[in-house]
Amino acid sequence: MSDIISAVSTANGVGGVAVIRISGAGSLTLAKKMFRPLKKIENYEPNVMYVGEIDGGDFLDYGMMVVFYAPKSFTGEETVEFHCHGGLAITQGILNKTLSLGARMATNGEFTKRAYLNGKLSLSSCEGLIDMINSEYTAQVKAGYNLYRERLFKKISAMQEELTDCLAEMGANIDYPEEGLEQFTTNKLKNTC
Repeated sequence: MSDIISAVSTANGVGGVAVIRISGAGSLTLAKKMFRPLKKIENYEPNVMYVGEIDGGDFLDYGMMVVFYAPKSFTGEETVEFHCHGGLAITQGILNKTLSLGARMATNGEFTKRAYLNGKLSLSSCEGLIDMINSEYTAQVKAGYNLYRERLFKKISAMQEELTDCLAEMGANIDYPEEGLEQFTTNKLKNTC
């Protein structure tokens, strides 16, 4: 995954704002070739929106750029987002400019795939994210969010840990009754479960 990928991250169509995301080593170097900040920037701070002009090839748009440094980005890689006006010609022009500077078009789900491969998301988190995106109802959003945030996994893991401790304590009481260990009771097991 040494290449830089690029895609429009917002829904296709006309809107007030669109986001073009690029990810991969060298994303900031590429982005600097097409972004002119209002003020000179020596070092781009992470998670800060910088206002300036974005080169769309045959035109300029007035928008913002934000940088996310590896590993503290969604993909775990250096990532840059351009927040531009949401017209079709604007988003396509800015996307094409990233491609002309060496990025390649991301395949469907490739940002999420990179997040998974870089250990930023688990497989169940990826599934939850897709469930949220494809949701038509609030209940589906909630279920997808719980899967994305691994809430069920965390609950089950905590229960598994408690039960493992109970089994170890029961086993020690059975195997070493002469040691005078604290007596394991069924009430203790009930309280754990």
